Amino acid sequence: MSDQVILWASQLGKLALLGLIVLGPFVCALIQGSNASRGREALGSLQEALQRTQAFRTADRYFERRVPLLRPADNPHARAAFVNSMAFLTALLLVLFLPILFPDLLSGIWATPNFMLAGPFLTMENAANEKINQYQTTTMAIAALAIIAAYVRLLFDIVVRFNTDQFGAMQVIFSITRIASAPLVAMLARHVLYVFLPADPPADDSALPAKDMVLLVSVLVAVACGVQPDIWLSRLVVFIWRSLERLPPVAALVAARQAEPEQDKLPEAKPLTLLVGMGIDHRDKLMEVDINECQRLAATNPLVTWVRTSLSLLDVLELCDRANLATAFDAASLKVLRDQGVTGAMQMAALDDAALALLAGLVGQAPALFAARVRALLASPVVMELQELAQAVRAGIGAGN
Repeated sequence: MSDQVILWASQLGKLALLGLIVLGPFVCALIQGSNASRGREALGSLQEALQRTQAFRTADRYFERRVPLLRPADNPHARAAFVNSMAFLTALLLVLFLPILFPDLLSGIWATPNFMLAGPFLTMENAANEKINQYQTTTMAIAALAIIAAYVRLLFDIVVRFNTDQFGAMQVIFSITRIASAPLVAMLARHVLYVFLPADPPADDSALPAKDMVLLVSVLVAVACGVQPDIWLSRLVVFIWRSLERLPPVAALVAARQAEPEQDKLPEAKPLTLLVGMGIDHRDKLMEVDINECQRLAATNPLVTWVRTSLSLLDVLELCDRANLATAFDAASLKVLRDQGVTGAMQMAALDDAALALLAGLVGQAPALFAARVRALLASPVVMELQELAQAVRAGIGAGN
């Protein structure tokens, strides 16, 4: 009786694990879509003056694309794309993980010789059925390992992309492609390695047998196929092509070749702690939504950052304004500007020519060059959108809303 209870408990545990495997991505996508829906509701509660800004329209489109289940009257195409992709992923995971958790269901198929599992053994004369079955079982184990590795990669993508609101229908489609192709590539690599690597036993008994070495290499290739089904061949092709582009005969055939910039000429990533008023709590909340440097904070939509964090809208506007100033000047110039009370980009709009000339002298630049940099900063689309939003916020505060 106890053995029967243990058997039933084991089967129920396998079913629960299978349900978790199949429904995990679906539940994560629904949670992310629910977060996006709450984001749109928070935007809808803003004042009418804020809803007329360009920042609001951009933020509304941002969250609209990340709501997977919309009413058919709103966007039937988005709903159909999400439902179809998630249904296909669920069916695929069910088919792939079912034989892994319940191997007895497909034991007859494994024992039947077929080219996909047996590979080179079917072309060998006088191959024993026992060896064919052993080879097919090993091939299925390698394919299962590739599936597990691909699913671990899927879970990693979900964790990484969850806070960034990027786990949607397209991510599901890419995951489907990876999980479906990983076992096929792993089985093909298994056959190729068996054919091209020597399988004769070594003369030295202390050495690793050749068939075990082939099996070990096949396992490593299976894990690599699960993580990256093309086994990084596309990157290898790109690297070879870029190397060939540097050769004179090939370089003459390339119509427009853009050289890679040198490392010392790349822009420096500026930390968030460079900004005035950036405390540890503010920095941690921004880093939770993948904003870890001034350049990224300056380019983000303030309303999106406000909805996705617990920071107040005024704090987000102030930090984005200071981040835009930090991206326009180096650290030494920023210190000079802070000493003169200038901490944000929008403050530069209130300065007259005499004040700009004074700051230019303190920074060590020509007045005309400094004034041109300030005009370019204030005329950038990001700062103009930020100014429009700040004016709407100030108008709402002045009206008592």
